[in-house]
Amino acid sequence: MELAQKIKAAAAQLFFKRGIKAVSMDDVSKAVGISKRTLYEAFPSKDALLMACVEDMLNVHVQKMEDRIAVSETFIDLMLGAVNDAMMFMETINPAFFEDIERLNYVSVDDSVRSRLDGIRSKMASLIEEGKERGYLSQDVDSQLVAAVLLGEPNKGLMRRIAAARGCDVFYVVKSLCVIFLRGMATVKGARLIDERVALFNKTTQTQR
Repeated sequence: MELAQKIKAAAAQLFFKRGIKAVSMDDVSKAVGISKRTLYEAFPSKDALLMACVEDMLNVHVQKMEDRIAVSETFIDLMLGAVNDAMMFMETINPAFFEDIERLNYVSVDDSVRSRLDGIRSKMASLIEEGKERGYLSQDVDSQLVAAVLLGEPNKGLMRRIAAARGCDVFYVVKSLCVIFLRGMATVKGARLIDERVALFNKTTQTQR
């Protein structure tokens, strides 16, 4: 593994565990076992290092979404699987990381990631259209609009505040909203499929968690 990758891997682990504010470049250099001078030669600032870590994180999640699309039989399966992937990831990360990301307004989407997201939107819209043809989703569902909304920037802070107010975890809130969203799009036939998939989904996630 080249030095830059080692630095990003160590920094990401620290950022995810402690949050952004709590991590210094000293912490990163010690974790990698290099001098601060060497660290700054690879990444001129903490911001630059953070942005590189965020870009890597985005690439991982884009790949997971592409993998989900490839194996999903229906749009309903895609949504439930993607929610599971996202929430299992979030459970491994200190909430302070997301709070710092929102507070500092760090957003990094390079052209390659943006292009892949465009491809995912197109494939997602195709799955929705297929769901309409198979009678699972209502004919008045705007597939392009739904795909655009779902791949917009989620308000993770809002989800956490709702979860805290209701005394439950974020996973429960996001999953519940996902099911409500799907039911709003579904036909009677689709609602039955949702019930079947959610029952399986609940059994699977209970085993994983």
